[in-house]
Amino acid sequence: MKGKFIVFEGPDGVGKSTMIAQIKQRLSTEGYPVKVYSEPVDLYAFTRATESVDKVHQLIGYVHSRFYNLFYRVIPALETGHIVLQDRYYPSTLVYQPLINLRYMQDIMETALPEPDILFLLHDMPDRIYRRIKSTHNLSEGEISQLLTRYNVVYNRIRYPKMRVRLEDVEIVFNRIMEMIE
Repeated sequence: MKGKFIVFEGPDGVGKSTMIAQIKQRLSTEGYPVKVYSEPVDLYAFTRATESVDKVHQLIGYVHSRFYNLFYRVIPALETGHIVLQDRYYPSTLVYQPLINLRYMQDIMETALPEPDILFLLHDMPDRIYRRIKSTHNLSEGEISQLLTRYNVVYNRIRYPKMRVRLEDVEIVFNRIMEMIE
């Protein structure tokens, strides 16, 4: 059995990690083999390594991290029949790296990278996200609103299966995954 590649996208504080943990628990309870990965691979080390470099070199770091994650973790897990729950994928690069031509880069990434079986875009109101992350992030409500707008632009251009959800929609997400694997 080939595994399933399921991606969760959205800005920091929207609930990706929380939803992934709940979905993983339910799938594991049902007896499915599940792996959870995130990008960048080692967020702490990556942040420390890139905080003093320019945006172009940060982008190179993200691309390197993505290829490592794909070829050494995601693809082997899929080949052994695991359900891979991925916290972030290339849409986040398109959103967080505003120096790149969005349409051009999205076309390249969709052509060159493995396509997920489905992408769930988590969304919420900027003020709710801000309340969740204000103690750990340096973003204003306005900046969060801009990120949500960029996610919507990228999301609307994605050609593979996708679904816009909220953190409260965990049952809907679980049921959609179960439809895909049964």
